[in-house]
This record gives sequence, C-alpha cells and structure tokens, in this order.
Amino acid sequence: MRLLTTQKIQLLLDSAGTDVEYSAHYVDDSGTALSYGASGGASDGTTAVDIVAAPGSGTRVLRYLEIANKHNSFTWTVTIRLNVSGTARCPRSWSLPPGAMIHYIEGEGWSVTEANGAKRSPGLAGSTGSILFNTAGAVDGAV
Repeated sequence: MRLLTTQKIQLLLDSAGTDVEYSAHYVDDSGTALSYGASGGASDGTTAVDIVAAPGSGTRVLRYLEIANKHNSFTWTVTIRLNVSGTARCPRSWSLPPGAMIHYIEGEGWSVTEANGAKRSPGLAGSTGSILFNTAGAVDGAV
C-alpha cells in the first residue's frame, strides 16, 4: 500500500478500549533514497489513531502491518481506514475476537488469524484482499 504526503492509515474501535495493539513496518522513498521505519502502539477506543503517518516527502510503502486483540474476553470491531487530507476514505472493518490478529503483507493483502492459528478470509469476495488507491486516494478497485 503506497501513501502520499496527504495520506495516512488510521485504526479505530467500535467502543472505548486500549486492548488492540498494532505494529507497522514501512519504507519511505524520497525519489533518491530509501529509508526504513516502524510504528507501534495501542488503540484509543472510538478515537482514530494514526498507525502509519503520512510521509514528510515522496511516498511511504507499507510492507507489513499486524493488529492484535489483547483482551482476554472481548470481541472488538476494528476499522482500518485511509485518511486523505482529513477525509476518511475506504473503511474496512473486521470482527476481532480475543487473541486474533489482522495482518497486511505487501503483495499478499489482508488476512485474519484466529487465536488457534486458523486463517480467516478478509471478507472481500472474489479478491485477495488488496485495495488499490489512485493518486487522489480514491479506491480504484479490489484485486
């Protein structure tokens, strides 16, 4: 997933809580050099958390993202969305039971792993779960 200087990825929950943790790994491309970065933290309930910030210049390519439900008994509805210049776009939501994780891997797309290790479909019928954005941040389609 490639982000421009006006684009960032956000996480929010369906109710208050900080039991959902994330870890993201990305590459910044300034046009002349590559640099590697990472971010991590926890949810802030229904307040959107910037889990992958917009690059300062050039583009930021998300390589890997993991979102985990650390609560021992509560199932969260987790929403990931693209924020383009302050406008939320393309929200994707998953039901995430205790111990389950959402993964994004560049070139593979989205998947969900249950606490028992079983893989679950990301929920896009007929697709690998990848979402393509054009340069304005609008959805070009799902692959």
